[in-house]
Amino acid sequence: MVQRTADCYEKQNGEYSPESAYINVLLSAVAYSDHPQKCLDQLFPGGGFKLVAGVLCKCNSFLFEYKECFEAVAVSEHLKLIVVANRGTTNNTQLFEEVLTALTIPKQNLKTGGRVQKYFYDAFNLLYPCVSKAVKDQLSSYPDYTVVITGHSLGAAIASLTAVSLVHDDIISENMMTLYTFGMPRVGDKTYASRHDKLVNNSWRIIHTYDYVTRVPLQINLSPDDQPYHHKTEVYYPAVDMPPNASYKICSINEDPSCVRSNAFNLVNFNVDYHTHYFNKHVGGACKTLGARRKRSIDGEEISAMAHLLTKDTCRIIPFDDDISGQNIIHLNFPLILIAIIFLHAYLSFYF
Repeated sequence: MVQRTADCYEKQNGEYSPESAYINVLLSAVAYSDHPQKCLDQLFPGGGFKLVAGVLCKCNSFLFEYKECFEAVAVSEHLKLIVVANRGTTNNTQLFEEVLTALTIPKQNLKTGGRVQKYFYDAFNLLYPCVSKAVKDQLSSYPDYTVVITGHSLGAAIASLTAVSLVHDDIISENMMTLYTFGMPRVGDKTYASRHDKLVNNSWRIIHTYDYVTRVPLQINLSPDDQPYHHKTEVYYPAVDMPPNASYKICSINEDPSCVRSNAFNLVNFNVDYHTHYFNKHVGGACKTLGARRKRSIDGEEISAMAHLLTKDTCRIIPFDDDISGQNIIHLNFPLILIAIIFLHAYLSFYF
């Protein structure tokens, strides 16, 4: 009899495990919280994971002053796992800025090969010096552990870049690396996707039915080599209801037309919950009952309780004793602004 949620984790290399995917979406939810260890304890009441560090930085901003990126680093001695969970998009302006930079600023060359979207590239480059050190520190203590990178939304894009870079930099071998992403946008071009497929061959890109974020940036009016392009492996859950035991399809090729691309987008089937909810969990709000109310900046955006630890141009590795006060981020409650951004994206991509 299984006593703990964490005990359901399966580590078969090259095989998709819905039980492991469910655990990873819970771990992705932890990254949205200002109380990561308390959130871990709430989501895994029987234990199984311990937070060992956090990586924090103020993300570069194209238009707006305040954005926060965060990665939670946890260890499971029972499962022999080192986990890096990436925080996703946290407010309206950040989402708007991500899409606007994709439309107006050229992709950036990545050292692993290929070109990637500017916003994801900048956030990743700020975080990577610290997260790579944090992973190396844990591997020095646990050299036979598997490294699992996970994230949702923006956090999924950063997770993709982190996983391929850790393998490329020989910090971890490809057979000891696993990537689980949820609601991931297209991170880079076809060359990036091809290099990612070669370096991170145990990669699972989970999509919940009509999640439109997984279809942006759009593939319109661009040459085939420059088009945004997904890497493998898509795991498509076609039903609106998505419990942990829901039916799914493993999609064998990149941009498989028989998977999420088989569903045409329209306002009838649009629902922001398809992006915010995976395995029937609100990923950004799974631990929203923890802590005090968040403060607000002058422009009305919520500021986390970790804001005082931020510096503009450098990342920080912070230990966690859970003395940080605040409430976790409530993710993406903005269907109208998302619809507007989607149609703006489509319009500009078509005419320009």
